[in-house]
Amino acid sequence: MIDLRPAVQNAVDAILSPNHEVVIASSDVEVPVRADPERIQQVLANMLDNAIKNSPVGSRIDVHVAASGKDGLVDVSDRGLGLTEDELERSFEKFAAAGTPP
Repeated sequence: MIDLRPAVQNAVDAILSPNHEVVIASSDVEVPVRADPERIQQVLANMLDNAIKNSPVGSRIDVHVAASGKDGLVDVSDRGLGLTEDELERSFEKFAAAGTPP
């Protein structure tokens, strides 16, 4: 079991983005989850990296950490253009990327 709050803070600290302000919002309450600490860092780093790559320079990236019932929730919001409906549908397919033909 790990607390998601410090895991998110570690991921944000590890990604240096002088061109973006990254703001973390979380409660003072632990957000315990059963997760592999190394894998969760990899997932968080990927989420943050995507937000940075797809956001205009100088924009803010918001990261919200919360408990959702027995689960933990990490929400990353950026100021990018977003995905088309087709890209959103394909976003969970293996090896899919935005802007690439199906």
